[in-house]
Amino acid sequence: MSMFSRMLKKVLPPPEIVEQERFLFIGPHPDDIEIGAGATAARLAAMGKAVKFLICTDGRYGTEDPDMDVQKLIKIRQEEARAAAASLGVSDVEFLPYPDGGGYERADLMNSIVKVICEFRPDIIFAPDSRLRTETHLDHLNVGEAASNAFIISGCANMMAERGLTS
Repeated sequence: MSMFSRMLKKVLPPPEIVEQERFLFIGPHPDDIEIGAGATAARLAAMGKAVKFLICTDGRYGTEDPDMDVQKLIKIRQEEARAAAASLGVSDVEFLPYPDGGGYERADLMNSIVKVICEFRPDIIFAPDSRLRTETHLDHLNVGEAASNAFIISGCANMMAERGLTS
Protein backbone atom coordinates (compact mmCIF):
# COMPACT_ATOMS: atom_id res chain seq x y z
CA MET A 1 0.00 0.00 0.00
CA SER A 2 1.39 3.39 -0.96
CA MET A 3 2.01 6.21 1.49
CA PHE A 4 -0.81 8.18 -0.17
CA SER A 5 -3.25 5.28 0.31
CA ARG A 6 -2.33 4.98 3.99
CA MET A 7 -2.78 8.72 4.52
CA LEU A 8 -6.10 8.70 2.68
CA LYS A 9 -7.40 5.88 4.91
CA LYS A 10 -6.55 7.94 7.98
CA VAL A 11 -8.24 11.08 6.66
CA LEU A 12 -11.16 9.37 4.91
CA PRO A 13 -11.69 5.95 6.47
CA PRO A 14 -13.91 3.59 4.50
CA PRO A 15 -17.51 3.49 5.70
CA GLU A 16 -18.63 0.73 8.03
CA ILE A 17 -20.54 -1.48 5.64
CA VAL A 18 -23.17 -2.68 8.10
CA GLU A 19 -24.04 0.90 9.05
CA GLN A 20 -25.18 1.60 5.47
CA GLU A 21 -28.68 0.79 4.19
CA ARG A 22 -28.61 0.48 0.38
CA PHE A 23 -26.28 -1.78 -1.59
CA LEU A 24 -25.91 -2.18 -5.34
CA PHE A 25 -24.06 -5.25 -6.62
CA ILE A 26 -23.06 -4.90 -10.27
CA GLY A 27 -22.12 -8.07 -12.15
CA PRO A 28 -20.99 -8.57 -15.72
CA HIS A 29 -22.84 -11.90 -16.20
CA PRO A 30 -25.55 -13.94 -14.57
CA ASP A 31 -23.73 -15.82 -11.74
CA ASP A 32 -20.83 -13.38 -11.21
CA ILE A 33 -22.37 -11.59 -8.23
CA GLU A 34 -23.29 -14.80 -6.43
CA ILE A 35 -19.82 -16.26 -7.00
CA GLY A 36 -17.91 -13.08 -6.14
CA ALA A 37 -19.98 -11.54 -3.36
CA GLY A 38 -22.87 -13.88 -2.56
CA ALA A 39 -22.08 -14.27 1.13
CA THR A 40 -21.86 -10.50 1.59
CA ALA A 41 -25.15 -9.94 -0.24
CA ALA A 42 -26.84 -12.68 1.81
CA ARG A 43 -25.63 -11.20 5.08
CA LEU A 44 -26.80 -7.72 4.16
CA ALA A 45 -30.19 -9.00 2.98
CA ALA A 46 -30.58 -10.99 6.22
CA MET A 47 -29.95 -7.76 8.13
CA GLY A 48 -32.89 -6.16 6.33
CA LYS A 49 -30.77 -3.94 4.10
CA ALA A 50 -31.93 -2.92 0.60
CA VAL A 51 -29.88 -5.07 -1.79
CA LYS A 52 -30.10 -4.86 -5.57
CA PHE A 53 -28.34 -6.99 -8.19
CA LEU A 54 -27.62 -5.37 -11.56
CA ILE A 55 -26.55 -7.88 -14.21
CA CYS A 56 -25.08 -6.16 -17.24
CA THR A 57 -24.83 -8.85 -19.95
CA ASP A 58 -27.31 -11.45 -21.07
CA GLY A 59 -25.43 -14.72 -20.53
CA ARG A 60 -25.74 -15.88 -24.13
CA TYR A 61 -22.34 -17.63 -24.02
CA GLY A 62 -23.06 -19.52 -20.81
CA THR A 63 -23.15 -22.92 -22.48
CA GLU A 64 -20.94 -25.29 -24.42
CA ASP A 65 -23.96 -26.53 -26.41
CA PRO A 66 -23.61 -25.17 -29.98
CA ASP A 67 -27.26 -26.05 -30.70
CA MET A 68 -28.69 -24.03 -27.81
CA ASP A 69 -31.10 -21.30 -28.92
CA VAL A 70 -29.63 -17.96 -27.80
CA GLN A 71 -32.94 -16.42 -26.72
CA LYS A 72 -33.84 -19.55 -24.76
CA LEU A 73 -30.45 -19.50 -23.03
CA ILE A 74 -30.82 -15.81 -22.11
CA LYS A 75 -34.15 -16.59 -20.47
CA ILE A 76 -32.67 -19.60 -18.63
CA ARG A 77 -29.73 -17.55 -17.35
CA GLN A 78 -32.07 -14.82 -16.10
CA GLU A 79 -34.26 -17.39 -14.32
CA GLU A 80 -31.14 -18.93 -12.76
CA ALA A 81 -29.93 -15.50 -11.62
CA ARG A 82 -33.29 -14.65 -10.05
CA ALA A 83 -33.39 -18.02 -8.27
CA ALA A 84 -29.80 -17.63 -7.01
CA ALA A 85 -30.54 -14.10 -5.79
CA ALA A 86 -33.70 -15.32 -4.02
CA SER A 87 -31.71 -18.07 -2.29
CA LEU A 88 -29.49 -15.28 -0.92
CA GLY A 89 -32.50 -13.25 0.21
CA VAL A 90 -32.32 -10.74 -2.66
CA SER A 91 -35.47 -10.05 -4.66
CA ASP A 92 -34.43 -6.92 -6.55
CA VAL A 93 -32.65 -8.11 -9.70
CA GLU A 94 -32.32 -6.00 -12.85
CA PHE A 95 -30.89 -7.06 -16.20
CA LEU A 96 -29.32 -4.74 -18.72
CA PRO A 97 -29.69 -5.73 -22.41
CA TYR A 98 -26.02 -6.00 -23.37
CA PRO A 99 -24.65 -9.14 -25.07
CA ASP A 100 -21.85 -11.21 -23.61
CA GLY A 101 -18.46 -10.80 -25.21
CA GLY A 102 -18.06 -7.04 -25.30
CA GLY A 103 -20.21 -6.41 -28.39
CA TYR A 104 -21.61 -3.16 -27.02
CA GLU A 105 -20.57 0.45 -26.56
CA ARG A 106 -18.96 1.07 -23.18
CA ALA A 107 -20.49 4.55 -23.03
CA ASP A 108 -23.98 3.04 -23.39
CA LEU A 109 -23.22 0.54 -20.63
CA MET A 110 -21.94 3.34 -18.38
CA ASN A 111 -25.05 5.47 -19.01
CA SER A 112 -27.29 2.51 -18.18
CA ILE A 113 -25.44 1.99 -14.90
CA VAL A 114 -25.67 5.72 -14.12
CA LYS A 115 -29.46 5.51 -14.47
CA VAL A 116 -29.65 2.59 -12.04
CA ILE A 117 -27.41 4.38 -9.53
CA CYS A 118 -29.59 7.48 -9.71
CA GLU A 119 -32.81 5.49 -9.34
CA PHE A 120 -31.65 3.13 -6.57
CA ARG A 121 -29.36 5.59 -4.74
CA PRO A 122 -27.02 3.05 -3.14
CA ASP A 123 -24.81 3.86 -0.17
CA ILE A 124 -22.26 1.30 -1.34
CA ILE A 125 -21.59 -0.23 -4.76
CA PHE A 126 -19.87 -3.57 -5.31
CA ALA A 127 -18.46 -4.10 -8.81
CA PRO A 128 -15.52 -5.78 -10.56
CA ASP A 129 -12.17 -4.03 -10.27
CA SER A 130 -10.93 -3.46 -13.80
CA ARG A 131 -7.46 -2.58 -12.49
CA LEU A 132 -6.67 -6.05 -11.17
CA ARG A 133 -3.92 -7.71 -13.16
CA THR A 134 -5.69 -11.05 -12.82
CA GLU A 135 -8.91 -9.72 -14.35
CA THR A 136 -8.76 -10.52 -18.04
CA HIS A 137 -12.36 -11.12 -19.16
CA LEU A 138 -13.49 -8.34 -21.50
CA ASP A 139 -16.97 -8.04 -19.94
CA HIS A 140 -15.51 -7.88 -16.43
CA LEU A 141 -13.06 -5.18 -17.49
CA ASN A 142 -15.77 -3.19 -19.27
CA VAL A 143 -18.29 -3.45 -16.45
CA GLY A 144 -15.71 -2.57 -13.80
CA GLU A 145 -14.61 0.53 -15.67
CA ALA A 146 -18.17 1.52 -16.57
CA ALA A 147 -19.32 1.12 -12.95
CA SER A 148 -16.43 3.23 -11.66
CA ASN A 149 -17.12 5.98 -14.18
CA ALA A 150 -20.88 5.76 -13.61
CA PHE A 151 -20.37 6.32 -9.90
CA ILE A 152 -18.39 9.50 -10.59
CA ILE A 153 -20.83 10.80 -13.20
CA SER A 154 -23.89 10.09 -11.03
CA GLY A 155 -22.61 12.62 -8.51
CA CYS A 156 -22.03 15.45 -10.98
CA ALA A 157 -25.09 17.30 -12.29
CA ASN A 158 -23.18 18.89 -15.18
CA MET A 159 -21.82 15.56 -16.41
CA MET A 160 -25.29 14.05 -16.10
CA ALA A 161 -26.88 16.89 -18.07
CA GLU A 162 -24.24 16.66 -20.80
CA ARG A 163 -25.26 13.00 -21.32
CA GLY A 164 -28.99 13.77 -21.27
CA LEU A 165 -29.40 12.05 -17.88
CA THR A 166 -31.13 13.30 -14.76
CA SER A 167 -30.47 12.39 -11.14
